Amino acid sequence: MFFFFWGKELANLERRMPGSDIPNLLEPYSRFVELFKNPFALGSFEVDKESLSITLNSQSNYKLKIGPIPEEVLAFKVSGYVVIQQFLKSYTMSYLQRQFDRDDFQELLFLLQRISQQIVIVRGIDNYVKTILEGEVSLLIPEGRH
Repeated sequence: MFFFFWGKELANLERRMPGSDIPNLLEPYSRFVELFKNPFALGSFEVDKESLSITLNSQSNYKLKIGPIPEEVLAFKVSGYVVIQQFLKSYTMSYLQRQFDRDDFQELLFLLQRISQQIVIVRGIDNYVKTILEGEVSLLIPEGRH
């Protein structure tokens, strides 16, 4: 039962809310929205686990820095790739061939939020599996207790 619930929660992280392009952002990511002023040509970026931040560098020396962002979100990997770095790489001017705009920035914030939520869900699954392995929770329903 719990695994079904958590699996559904993980799947829902990839869905859009009906009637909305970007779901409501939660703290701390919602406070970053106001930092974005104008579209710019994203030349490079820095994901800094020391300062817990992401810096977006335009091709014309404009910098947009957001943080703090949890280190585990910045370092989150899928198939050996750091997700944030791959996302940002695909939004640079050399890949995108257009300016990085407000929608792109909101997509970045939404990605950070989804990663945060996924980490919480997977941590819950890990803790539940640990209780099963330690014998604290039974996977079987005793006969006669349907």
